[in-house]
Amino acid sequence: TLNKQKIYATSASIVCVNVNNGEILASANYPSYTMDQYEKDYSSLANDKSNPLFNRAFQGTYPPGSTFKPFVAGIGLTVNSISKGTSFYCKQHYDCLGMTFKCLHFHGTLNVIDAIAQSCNYYFFETGKRTGITTLNEYAKLMGLGVKTGVEIPESSGILAGPAFANSINVTWNPGDTLQASIGQSYNQFTPLQLATGTATIANGGTRYSTHLLREVRTSDLKTVVVKPSKQVVANTGITDEAIEVVKSGMNSAAFEGTASSVFSEYKLKVGGKTGTAEVTGKRDNGLFISFAPYKDSEIAVAINVEQGRYGYMTAQVVKDIYDEYLWINNAWEKIGTLNGN
Repeated sequence: TLNKQKIYATSASIVCVNVNNGEILASANYPSYTMDQYEKDYSSLANDKSNPLFNRAFQGTYPPGSTFKPFVAGIGLTVNSISKGTSFYCKQHYDCLGMTFKCLHFHGTLNVIDAIAQSCNYYFFETGKRTGITTLNEYAKLMGLGVKTGVEIPESSGILAGPAFANSINVTWNPGDTLQASIGQSYNQFTPLQLATGTATIANGGTRYSTHLLREVRTSDLKTVVVKPSKQVVANTGITDEAIEVVKSGMNSAAFEGTASSVFSEYKLKVGGKTGTAEVTGKRDNGLFISFAPYKDSEIAVAINVEQGRYGYMTAQVVKDIYDEYLWINNAWEKIGTLNGN
């Protein structure tokens, strides 16, 4: 049970990544199993309908929902589809091509920072329309979405919604599909690992590193390092410095004033985040949250997906707990002022 409304989640996954080298700091799946269960009762695990043997974090693909919006904003800013000062008037209903697309709320006039904070569909419908699906997907791949991350164990490629994928399933791609893709719906399907990788790419200023589990290799006595810790640049995304700063500002506003403020409004560590609520046919919506911390000189990026979790803000508490533990492990609670850039 996620809250007093008794909304039941069936399964979940989370990934934490080192922003500055792609190292996976932690990853977890639910439902899970112990090695004792695996060795003594594998058949029960294999036949469990909840599929605890499935690595949801690396192989599960899910619609990103509104967690895709910061990436769309960064791309739009980079190619000048929008600027920091571009404002749109959200009247809740977006009319285009003889069709009407809906925002969840009437937001009035918003700039891009406000739009990220308030998760305004209207703003991103217009941004996606101006940018175009080809450009959106070109940059999304560079940021680690819809492509393999490089991790050393099996992972899914995910799906980037667009004409190429539509053609592969014999479906015609229509202009209205671009609008849905721009808010993280349509055919978009990413792994939590990809979302964590993309978030890390935003947080470090636009460089995507190969995501990896192996940190180093030592001799059997642990005294000699045979393989040293390293980092491999996969892509310099080309997302501009100004775009990065605007997106990070919007994510910071989302955490402390916007859709995740119920969790982070009084948090001592300055962070960035973005909630996501993704529609799933025939089931309750999934709840997602992406985040990075600290806001200045970021170190860690996190992505969580809770299947049938209903709302993204409900998953943000898990990420906050991770940050608490991260600060404690690194003896950093007393350095909050420095971490916040004060």
